[in-house]
Amino acid sequence: MRIAFYFTHCETLGHTTRIVALAEGIKGHLPETSLLFLQGGKPLLYRQPFPLVDLPHPFYSREVFAGKKCSPTKEQVKERIKVMYEHLSKFEPDVFITEYFPFGREDCIQELVPILNWLRKKGVKLYASIGYPVISTQIQKVELHHAQFDKLLIHTPEEYDLPYLLKYLELSGLTSVGKWYKQFFSRHKEKIVFTGYVLSPSLYALRDKGREKTIVLSRGGGVIYPKFIVLGLQLPPLFKDMHFVCVPGPATSEKEGLLFKKLAELYGVEYHPHLPTLSHLFATSTASINMAGYGTVVQLLYLGTRSVFVARQKENNHFYLEQQYRAFMAEQLGFGPVLRYENLNKEMLAEALRKTFMLTPIPLPLSCFDGATKTAQVIADACA
Repeated sequence: MRIAFYFTHCETLGHTTRIVALAEGIKGHLPETSLLFLQGGKPLLYRQPFPLVDLPHPFYSREVFAGKKCSPTKEQVKERIKVMYEHLSKFEPDVFITEYFPFGREDCIQELVPILNWLRKKGVKLYASIGYPVISTQIQKVELHHAQFDKLLIHTPEEYDLPYLLKYLELSGLTSVGKWYKQFFSRHKEKIVFTGYVLSPSLYALRDKGREKTIVLSRGGGVIYPKFIVLGLQLPPLFKDMHFVCVPGPATSEKEGLLFKKLAELYGVEYHPHLPTLSHLFATSTASINMAGYGTVVQLLYLGTRSVFVARQKENNHFYLEQQYRAFMAEQLGFGPVLRYENLNKEMLAEALRKTFMLTPIPLPLSCFDGATKTAQVIADACA
């Protein structure tokens, strides 16, 4: 079997990590499978273990977090389509998987739709790999384009993320939005598969590792909210028996990085601008301070690591749902408190961290983390 993936990124690791972990899991369960990645963002900081093609004229970058629109020219889109066409023609995939589209990545419609139509006519199976049940594109476009896919694979357990999302919307006074989500997932239930969370296979060996007196400070989920990193770097004098490790991530700006490094040196914090993975740190730390991106929270849920969550609240001055519902879910499961970035100060962060030390998280069943296995089964059954 030959499977091709399409994904892009904003110079952060989340979407890349998830789609690569999915591919690793699929390869583990379908060992005779050949894989190809079409990568639509800037060349990756860490190269991946599979054949990968960097598409020309990447239009996603860290500037997306500052509200910049992704607007490639028609000529650039044509060149990107041509490169995809050439490599897919040579590879001849049986299966083509997009990452987050059509629930998100609306800017990719111009280049993806012609490719999807062409592959559909060739009889290629089409799947959408979607990390969470949150729709961030115009619903008219979701309704228009999801019909092209054989299945929409949502990488969460059915009994967790969607129910907690609906509960969060209800408690936030957004009942009409919650009603709409419930109707959407009911209307398309035959096409949607909740696979469970996707983890890198390397993470399985880290479960139940011994805890060290370490606090991990990281962002995860975007290149925003530098203030909570600045505040976290100042905590060691209040927790003298703890060793602090800070990893702000690859999309950190040069200016932010200089400030973070200076504070780390001043307060005795072990500092790494970025690492290929935080898994070992999460597995062995007493607690973590972080945002609420998929990759971060799913690892914490699997490893049972307590955390202080500073969830992303807005995107381009609009309500941002994804991280807020996920942080709410983690808090309800006893993993740690959720803080608002607005008006956050060192004392608030320190008090929240102290609270996490007293918590006993509710472990999720291991079956919740079989996302790659179930995805491989869906694909194998369809291609049998």
